[in-house]
Amino acid sequence: MSLSCCEEEKALYATKIKAGALRLGFSVCGIAPAGNIGRDADSFKDGLATGNHAGMTYLEHHFDKRCDPRLLVEGTRSIISVALNYYTQNRLGKD
Repeated sequence: MSLSCCEEEKALYATKIKAGALRLGFSVCGIAPAGNIGRDADSFKDGLATGNHAGMTYLEHHFDKRCDPRLLVEGTRSIISVALNYYTQNRLGKD
C-alpha cells in the first residue's frame, strides 16, 4: 500500500519528532489525533468528583478543554505525548 504525498510527509515528520524526543532523553514518544474524549469524559468527571485526582485539584479547572484539546489552542490537530522513566541506575542523594 503506498502513501499519498501528504501521508508520507506526515509520517516523516512523526518519525523526526519521535527521534528528537528520544534524543532529548525521553523514554517514549507518541503522536495521536486531537479530538474529544467522548464518553470517557463522564468517567473522568466522576473520578474528579470522588477525589481520584491524587491531590491535583487543578484537573477540575477548564474541564471542557481537558476533554477536547482542540478547544485549548485553535488549529490543534495532533497531541504529542512523551514519557520519562524516573528510575536511574545511579541513585541520587536524599538531598
